Amino acid sequence: MDTPSRLRFLRSLHCLTQIEMARHADISRTYYALTESGKKKLPKQAAAVISKKFGVNQSWLLGTGGTPLDGTKLLLVVFPPPHLNLYEGKSHSSRLNQKSPALFPLLADFLAENPLNDFWLGTASMERRLALINFSNDQYLLICFNEDGNGNANYGHYSRMLVNHLPIPPKMVQLDQVHFIKIEQGSLTDILRFFDLCGISQKKQADIKNGSPKFHRSHYDLNNSLLNPARRELLERIVDNIDANDIRLSEIATLLEKQFRGDLIDTGMIHKT
Repeated sequence: MDTPSRLRFLRSLHCLTQIEMARHADISRTYYALTESGKKKLPKQAAAVISKKFGVNQSWLLGTGGTPLDGTKLLLVVFPPPHLNLYEGKSHSSRLNQKSPALFPLLADFLAENPLNDFWLGTASMERRLALINFSNDQYLLICFNEDGNGNANYGHYSRMLVNHLPIPPKMVQLDQVHFIKIEQGSLTDILRFFDLCGISQKKQADIKNGSPKFHRSHYDLNNSLLNPARRELLERIVDNIDANDIRLSEIATLLEKQFRGDLIDTGMIHKT
């Protein structure tokens, strides 16, 4: 898996668009798209920003060595992530690519670089499931599958796909919905309580607890992002105004293109004409 594939893996894991990923990397949308297609190299500064925000090893991201979780004891991922709540009542298919989400084919490469030790699947309800994957060197990937079905009765679709992609069957664990929600919100106490249910030793839990600052940094931070109430309210007002004034998508696209061109000029990637 090369750097472009690793970028696509992280973007798919967190259900982000290229524009959103570019913002997290502090580079322009156009440059990010060229990087993901393999036509440009990912700048080291952008790699450092992505590694810190998404809790992965920078050397792994750049393809210079190491495994994805080097230096990270626990990586928590919420799938689908909370920012998709902006699309309540609408299909998530454009984000999740339900027929063939990139998360799962690329997870095979992830596993090849980070050997699998053990696997647990916690069930809080039909739509709330928790996958705990233990890799080599006692590193853990915790995925909260919060699958509301979105009008589709096919609950558990993604968690089942994960089970199908892993080489060993999961050990099943039952937990209640309140416990699940607290884990989803990043409560380390409740995560370690789940570790207890999985039969993971106190010594290994202490290692996770001692590495909690790394865990908090690796937990995908949506603060000041689309979940921010003020920003969400602003976006909703913008959408209402677009609808009320019958603004065409082509007009919005023209303005966005002009803005992105301005960004490229500011960074010196293109010359002003």
